[in-house]
Amino acid sequence: MRIAIFTDTYLPQVNGVARTLGKFTEYLRDKDVPYTIFAPALLDANLQDENVHTFPGYDFFLYRECKFAIPNYAAIRHVLQSFKPTIVHITTPFPIGFAGLKYVQESNIPAVASYHTNFPQYLEYYRLDFLQNVAWSFLRWFYNHFARTYCPSGETQRLLRKHGIRHLDIWSRGVSTGVFHPGNADIQMRRRMGGENKILLLYVGRLAPEKEVAVLFKALQVLNARSGQKIQLAIVGDGPLRDNLQAAAPENVSFLGYLQGTELAAAYASADIFVFPSVTETLGNVILEAMASGLPVVAPWTGGIKDNLRDMENGLACIARNHLSLANKISLLVEDSVLRKKLARQAHQYAKNCSWSSVFAQLTAGYQEVIDDMSSLRSKTVNH
Repeated sequence: MRIAIFTDTYLPQVNGVARTLGKFTEYLRDKDVPYTIFAPALLDANLQDENVHTFPGYDFFLYRECKFAIPNYAAIRHVLQSFKPTIVHITTPFPIGFAGLKYVQESNIPAVASYHTNFPQYLEYYRLDFLQNVAWSFLRWFYNHFARTYCPSGETQRLLRKHGIRHLDIWSRGVSTGVFHPGNADIQMRRRMGGENKILLLYVGRLAPEKEVAVLFKALQVLNARSGQKIQLAIVGDGPLRDNLQAAAPENVSFLGYLQGTELAAAYASADIFVFPSVTETLGNVILEAMASGLPVVAPWTGGIKDNLRDMENGLACIARNHLSLANKISLLVEDSVLRKKLARQAHQYAKNCSWSSVFAQLTAGYQEVIDDMSSLRSKTVNH
């Protein structure tokens, strides 16, 4: 098997798709599976990987972490004629994905795609919801070219099926339990987050309208009125709303910006409760990272979060976009330390069963099925 991947985000970018692909390429290297990647270039990247081919990239206005690459199709075709892929995986409906689709159609190579971001749903947050039907029409046209389209969660699969996208399958996500673990708790990190002598809440994610951080702030104001600020909220992440959120934040909120590696692992493990108000997730990788770190999760019962959140088992489910519901569920864990510790233990145990190796083994087995199906179809065509 030889795999060519087309993506609009890759390491060292900080987002779920880039990190998932980074883990996937680690797996492929360990298994000696040849791969090549086409991705937008990052000006500040120091990525030394001869398997990665980059092209100039420009920010997507709704989501800066995604790039509009300007691919050189002749260069792509030259690389692939030498590499000779047996399957192509396209993770983006943007121009670099179009280049991959063009190559697939010209070369008649088996191809799959994956759906990562609910862009039609994001339009609502940018006052462009009148474009949702157009967006779904385009996505339906694009993804129906592929033998399979992989979804990160059952909820996302149901959403795509509702909008007429065919040949759907699940590509779930894992978590590195060796990296994210309760043992990474660090008193210096807890002090840095402002959580000394307080119950420490943690949010990790992009600071953008679709993440609903404003709902979290409203919930925090309710909690402060009840508890006299015996809690602290730490925000890990960055994005277009950071300045506005910092200006509006209650006093007991700390902003740490992006954290990676050991610092991120320490931030998770040093907190007490993970809070995540987003309703647009196709999965929510941070949910698994928090659970692996021994945190109970409070999040809305919606979207891809449903695949991993188990109410009263590894966290608490609240009503979407309802700050009082969110505040009440957080308050329950703040006041009941026995329940908080029980859910923390069970969250860690749950995450231990979500290994990356099993996720990627299932994905590559799916690749092989697609390759075999096309080979079989070709044989039947020749025989007839």
